[in-house]
Amino acid sequence: MTKAQKIDALYARAHGQRLNLSAAELSELNKYKISFNSDKKYATKKNIGAYVDAIDKGALRISFYDWCLNNNLGDRRFKGNSVEEMSQEKKLMSASAGFLGSLPWAFCLYWVTGGLLNVWISLILGAVISLTLYKLARKYVALVCFIAPIIIGFVVPTVFGYAPV
Repeated sequence: MTKAQKIDALYARAHGQRLNLSAAELSELNKYKISFNSDKKYATKKNIGAYVDAIDKGALRISFYDWCLNNNLGDRRFKGNSVEEMSQEKKLMSASAGFLGSLPWAFCLYWVTGGLLNVWISLILGAVISLTLYKLARKYVALVCFIAPIIIGFVVPTVFGYAPV
């Protein structure tokens, strides 16, 4: 497929349109993590073209949605999609994910290490882990910030057979 054909097909996929492509063409498009997004605030042909270039260069492996948020790219015709507003929203979302996610991760780290880590160090490490996982998978914020530390906190001590603190 040419780049223009890829962009057109991915644009159609992002807007929820049906694709009439062969199996080989669909498998070629699978490396691009673009799915239907109902608000359509990010899926422009220009943004998709830049994302295709970045993926083809091997520079990244994150989803289109996360890539657009990381680079402050959106459809400027929609309200709230200017660079300044997207940057402000990204800072607010990152701060809230870091703050709210730091508590479950801190409890998990403190529990799994058997109290070897100081509480404050656990909080700082929890915030770092939460922010990192949030940046990698924004769509799964509930999983990476809340559910994963709870599961790890209960599974790891059970599997290794020790009772922390």
